[in-house]
Amino acid sequence: MSTSSTSTSAAAISQSVSLVMQLNNEGIQQLEAQNFESAIKSLSKAVSHFKKSIAVMENENPSLEENLFFAFKLTASAMQKTDESTSSNSFVFDSPIRIAQRQSKRQISTRRTGELLKMMSFALVFNLALAFHLASSSVCSSKANKHLTKALAFYKLATNMIRNENLSLGVMEALAVANNQAHVHLQLGDIKEADQCYDQVRSQVMVVADLGQQSNILLFEQFFATAVVKPFRTAPAA
Repeated sequence: MSTSSTSTSAAAISQSVSLVMQLNNEGIQQLEAQNFESAIKSLSKAVSHFKKSIAVMENENPSLEENLFFAFKLTASAMQKTDESTSSNSFVFDSPIRIAQRQSKRQISTRRTGELLKMMSFALVFNLALAFHLASSSVCSSKANKHLTKALAFYKLATNMIRNENLSLGVMEALAVANNQAHVHLQLGDIKEADQCYDQVRSQVMVVADLGQQSNILLFEQFFATAVVKPFRTAPAA
């Protein structure tokens, strides 16, 4: 491939990455405004465009380095209110993952293309799962179950990505996915699966506590309360 065609390809890919970032962050703005259906549309577009971009990148085999960072930002959510189906210590981690560009390249070392794409993929999957999850609280019961089922599918995909993709993620992301997946199982009435997910939260919370790194985890106290006193437990066998 010539130098000019390589430059053109890199520019097109960089533009594509920027569009995915824009759609992702537009979806987050809709989540913050609790316009959940609009958030789902924006994030679904981001995922669709990202898939198309991946196909192009695989054909071009580019060397892409973008100075991006991935960060949670706490937002308020109606899902943290107690209702009849959950106890007071059940909560949803409702902070989506933002994707942004650093103003100065000195602030962070560039990432390799493969790692960047995996991180972007995880962020999009988690955010779309969260959008369906939060949307379930604002619709009728039949549509709520459909939203919860979709949320669960995306949370499971995020879990598989954490386990199999060798992502450079911390405990924060694993806690968020396991906790929210447990909450969805509760809403769908699958207590056994919820219990197993909360066990994952508990084991990770205990590791963080033993290392004295509680300050590194957003909403650590809520995770701790959920893990130690789980909202529901499977009934012991008779």
